[in-house]
Amino acid sequence: MRSYLFIPLLAMGTVLYGADLAELQRKITNNPREIVEQLVAYKKELAGIMQEAYIKNHNDSYAIFCTSEKFWDAASEECPIAALSECTTLESGRSCPFNRLTNPTYRKKYEKRVVQRLIEQIDRKAGKTVHYVSFGSGRLFQDFIILSKALSERPHASITVHAIDMLYSNVIKIFTALQDKDLGPLDQRKRWDAVYDGTKDIFSDISNAEKAKRLRTATSLVFFYSIRMANQFTNTLRTTFNKATIELHLYDEIDSFTRKIARDDSMGWPDLITTADIQDNKSICAFGPEIYQYLCNVTLQKNPQSANLWLVEERNQGVHLLGYFKANGDSPEKLREYIEVIKQPGFFGSLVKRAKKFAGYK
Repeated sequence: MRSYLFIPLLAMGTVLYGADLAELQRKITNNPREIVEQLVAYKKELAGIMQEAYIKNHNDSYAIFCTSEKFWDAASEECPIAALSECTTLESGRSCPFNRLTNPTYRKKYEKRVVQRLIEQIDRKAGKTVHYVSFGSGRLFQDFIILSKALSERPHASITVHAIDMLYSNVIKIFTALQDKDLGPLDQRKRWDAVYDGTKDIFSDISNAEKAKRLRTATSLVFFYSIRMANQFTNTLRTTFNKATIELHLYDEIDSFTRKIARDDSMGWPDLITTADIQDNKSICAFGPEIYQYLCNVTLQKNPQSANLWLVEERNQGVHLLGYFKANGDSPEKLREYIEVIKQPGFFGSLVKRAKKFAGYK
């Protein structure tokens, strides 16, 4: 069973509207916060529109889909990356610690370092494809900024983005189900019916027919949204930097990614691995930090010239950038740490650090 998604194979949602890409690039470079405010406003507006659509058309899933598509078509005319986003609010309702609207310094410094690392890898590979991994990639806005800034300095680069997030699980399952069908050119209704039918096995164990229908509708909407997001990511970068080569692959788990490496001799292990915002409850329950560390360790063994960077917030430890590396003679299990402090811990956190150090902890 296929467990990853190669975006250029898809024909759905590939239209790039005639937006001002130069203006978009200016905002990306100078004030990405302005774009985030716009993306957050889209999400809020959509929530209200879809709530009304569900009430009005609760028995007509296609009508709900048409409402969603109409909104995203209009938003995409205003902003060519309207479907992208990044974390601003946690599930608890609290602001994300790396919320660009309240703490813009954290992501700005992280992006600066990642762009430096990415340019170093582009130069090192001298025209060959750089494999960039985004772990916990979400809705790809952070990676869009990083690639935009790197390509501004290296416009001829060839970069394949490997985005890993359990968020893509059902999207990949639906795409796998669709691969077995000869869909041909489809109108909007037939596309919806095909995708909706592809959700049947995902919720086959739910006996309540009404609940299953709601879940299938919501999952199908997420599929179309995700494909639009991925295509906006690749198409906007390709149009803005038309001398670059950009590919995007989505994975729902780390095993899917490592299996693809084993099957594809031309791919090789990552040149750069990045992550931010993987300390929320869902990521921790899924062992996100441990899996990320494992990926960095294995990659450094297979590709010692690779680099990695993690934007970390730890209780009583402040905010910092964490990189793993190995020295000559290190055992396979050993990982050394490089830390660049962005925000020192507060007074109480400093006391805790001193107490731990006094007690012999690192």
